[in-house]
Amino acid sequence: MSIELSTHGFSDRAEFKLATMYFETAIRYGSPFEAYYYLGEIHAAQASTPGMLPHIVSSSCSMAVSFHKLVSERGTWDDDLLRDSEIAWSSGTEKGKEMAMLKWWIAAERGSEIAQNNLAHVLDQGQFLFRV
Repeated sequence: MSIELSTHGFSDRAEFKLATMYFETAIRYGSPFEAYYYLGEIHAAQASTPGMLPHIVSSSCSMAVSFHKLVSERGTWDDDLLRDSEIAWSSGTEKGKEMAMLKWWIAAERGSEIAQNNLAHVLDQGQFLFRV
């Protein structure tokens, strides 16, 4: 999805302002991925708008880079850690449980609330197989 910032009317700018407010609220309430991406797209569109003041372009560009950096750090591109960890845990083996915990740990570091809860539950139950 490409976001194109239009300068043809107040309603377009108002919609971007409202969208920005909603995405920022989503981040405050724990959105791990999508809100960062769309805020990055909004700031990138603002930075590439013709006639924009240089200090706004510079600020918007750095904000876009920051949001896109967060997306790239949190994204899982070639694997589904939650699915893989569930399969590993279901194997019932010690090695499978260890792999599941490691994958939950990685996903938890990336901001996955499900992985954080799963790992916390296992650790609270004293079922950990390695020392953290």
